[in-house]
Amino acid sequence: MFKRSNILSIVLAFVLILSNTIVFAQESIPEIQPDLMGGNLSVPVRNASSWALNELVDSDRYGLYNVEDLYTGDLRGLLDDEFKENLLIKFKEKLDSLNLETSEKPGFLAEVHNSNTRGDFLRQVYNVLILYENEENLGKDPIMYLNHIGIAAGNGKDLFLQRNTSVEEAILFVKRAVDYIYSENDLDSKGLMWKVENNGNTVYMLGSIHYGKPDLYPLNNNILQNFSDSDALYVEVDITNEEELMRIMIEKFSELEQEFETSSKFQDGTTLESVIDEDLYSKIKTIMNKHNIPEEDFVSFNIQGVEQKLNEIIIEKSFEDLSIEDEEAFEQTLEEAMEELSENEFMKLLIEGPKLGIDFYFLDKAKTLNKKIGELESIESQLELIFGGELFGDLGVDLSEDEQVQALKEVLENFDSEGNIVELQKNEDEEFSEENFDAEMEEMLKEQEQLIEGMFQSIKDGNAEELAKLFLESNGAEILGGQLIGERDKNMAKVIADLLQGEEGKTYFVVVGAAHFVVEGTILDNLINMGYKVERVK
Repeated sequence: MFKRSNILSIVLAFVLILSNTIVFAQESIPEIQPDLMGGNLSVPVRNASSWALNELVDSDRYGLYNVEDLYTGDLRGLLDDEFKENLLIKFKEKLDSLNLETSEKPGFLAEVHNSNTRGDFLRQVYNVLILYENEENLGKDPIMYLNHIGIAAGNGKDLFLQRNTSVEEAILFVKRAVDYIYSENDLDSKGLMWKVENNGNTVYMLGSIHYGKPDLYPLNNNILQNFSDSDALYVEVDITNEEELMRIMIEKFSELEQEFETSSKFQDGTTLESVIDEDLYSKIKTIMNKHNIPEEDFVSFNIQGVEQKLNEIIIEKSFEDLSIEDEEAFEQTLEEAMEELSENEFMKLLIEGPKLGIDFYFLDKAKTLNKKIGELESIESQLELIFGGELFGDLGVDLSEDEQVQALKEVLENFDSEGNIVELQKNEDEEFSEENFDAEMEEMLKEQEQLIEGMFQSIKDGNAEELAKLFLESNGAEILGGQLIGERDKNMAKVIADLLQGEEGKTYFVVVGAAHFVVEGTILDNLINMGYKVERVK
């Protein structure tokens, strides 16, 4: 029988590794194509109007609707009762999450005729909105009030109140109402933004977290205005370039496979037999022969290489020997483990959070606006950081020869004198109960959830000091510290300096992981050391 704790460990490790790369695979707004009916306007391949796209990105991040609706339904179509009901529920949930003081205002309720005209839907939005609004701000006419605060604009002359509402119009009415309440109560995310100017050029630098959740949005209007006014968006890498990403990933995996093959073998003619004692080598030969591996296939392995090969034999044989009952038990246990992890809030964040990250948000917005997208780094360098020696070290663990031999002996204990795999009994003090495992797993996930929630709150509050403190206390500082304050930040600062030296007099909006700004010795310090004046924008 497979232990749930073992399966949970495997699944968790797999997800944690993928969480570093999952952001690359998230679906984004489709590429913009010319609108043949609209002159210079641009629209996605299908399903939404060009004028609505930018705010639809906002609405998706707010949690009001799913951006995948751009692919599965026509947002230009007419609003139906089911979508309207769900949208109004999400609208109220979004505002309820703010924990504002609310009050019924029967004297201000608008009369609703339960139709889906623009006028009637706007009145329904108004009836939700007034629960959170101060009475002194409300006017006698609901539509005039909504027009005054920018929720309903029409074409400047006509609000088209009798026309049936489209899905995208309904989404944007609700989105603008959310913006209004957040702004009125000063509850939008303040963010971490800096500005540097030179030679008529301006660079705004915004700190991002590569994960996100709906309550991180909306962002402060000052941030959005600076983005809107910019000529180009610069990010670490354009993670929406899926074709290029897949090409490079396949290439990188091929390189890693070759590197592993090379690192597991002697390259100078040394043989395994010459570096271990005769008894060990004899037992290895017996095992390899038992599993149909000729000597010429392993004679050039180094100690760690043969240890890895023996582990592969154990794993492969374990699956080969599974009975139908065992296979079913394994599948059931794996399914239970996946279900258990999927219900955990932190695991949900790892899986769903990358698309909601601030960098991904601005990449999607830039696409809807046909704004130029530039890179401070490259996909190759990012994947090298994730998969290469910079992040995880060399593929071969730096052990002494005696330590390597000891590890090899421990693996050999899994085989008998004839090369068969044996089942070893653990000592009682080595047993790890399901209850203990579950408790430690739950505690670990809770700690990570609290850490990243703290980082979200720092972004919302615009608190650079608290974010730096959280980062330095996290495992991320230990793992990534050398890369963050090393050549990567120097190189990114050089690219920003090149933008500042240009003769075009342009404005650039840069979005980079916040740790590249808040920890000592990173991008900002590099720019200051180059002689630039960097100021915080609040």
